[in-house]
Amino acid sequence: MNIAGWLRELGLGQYEPAFRENDIDFDVIRSLTAEDLKDLGIASIGLVFLGQHILLNATGITGGFNGRDASPFALGGFAFSDDGPALELLGVPFGQLERLWYLGLVLVIGAAWLARNMIAGRPGRALETVRDSELAAAAMGIDVRRAKAAAFCVSSMYAGLAGALFALAYGRIVPDSFGLVLSIEFLVMVVLGGAGSIGGAIAGAFFVAALPPVLDHYSDLLPFVGEPGSGALGPAQVSQLIFGAALVAVLIHRSASRPTSSV
Repeated sequence: MNIAGWLRELGLGQYEPAFRENDIDFDVIRSLTAEDLKDLGIASIGLVFLGQHILLNATGITGGFNGRDASPFALGGFAFSDDGPALELLGVPFGQLERLWYLGLVLVIGAAWLARNMIAGRPGRALETVRDSELAAAAMGIDVRRAKAAAFCVSSMYAGLAGALFALAYGRIVPDSFGLVLSIEFLVMVVLGGAGSIGGAIAGAFFVAALPPVLDHYSDLLPFVGEPGSGALGPAQVSQLIFGAALVAVLIHRSASRPTSSV
């Protein structure tokens, strides 16, 4: 099956006319086959650039380069924005960001609970088997390609939920927010937290998200961190260096701790 057919199975084929109206060549997508994208990691990186191309050119859907505003969100009459009635708890005002923070906390707990139940069930065990050894999984009767597609769909569900919260928090969403750098940050979150560990993934996400503002807050106390334009490294640059060093250290440690077979 080619990628275009796979997109249609997911229900995305209905947007093919919109792609063509916005000068997006759907035949390029059609020419890609599953054999071209065997490695899911390579497919993910390829879809980053494909998604950027679609988001920038499908102006009727995404707003193009300038993006589009996010509509205020309300649930059961309760508005998660400053447009609704004022809310105070113990004298502390709860504006849009405070409401969205608690909404995000509830969703994180629910997402972690759902992921833990999935891993404990038969689908989760199948995914873990495919992760550890595709050959062993195939020998046990697991459809490896179907399991990979399922993992991709589940991760896309979580990414879509996070993207919705991202748009609500910033009030506007633009294509440049979802580039290769963001994908690398996701990779760092998973690797540092530990692949297959739900709590580790949450801890890795907290570390990656909190490090830049922490460095920015304490930049006056750190000799190697300075303001942009001062000649010193900025908090974002130092964070990227730390992420890269930590990623390399984790990979080296895993390679060294992996048992070697003796002949």
